Amino acid sequence: MTWIQDSITLAAQLHPIFASLGVPYYITGGVAAIAYGEPRTTQDLAVVLSIQLSAIGTLATVLEQAGFYVPGVDDAVSGRM
Repeated sequence: MTWIQDSITLAAQLHPIFASLGVPYYITGGVAAIAYGEPRTTQDLAVVLSIQLSAIGTLATVLEQAGFYVPGVDDAVSGRM
């Protein structure tokens, strides 16, 4: 598992994964505020995805293959989360 502490680097690593799977997304929170000129200190990346329930397993697999830790997939797919 890779630990990325720079949210911009993390976004750059996630973008091609989401793009290759055709998953629309947007970045929000502190990183988005910084992009709009608001001075902030943040080390997290808030991402909102638009994904079909049936595609969550595929996304999780691709993210895990890229070195990400993806907990809660079964809960999300079953509707418990």
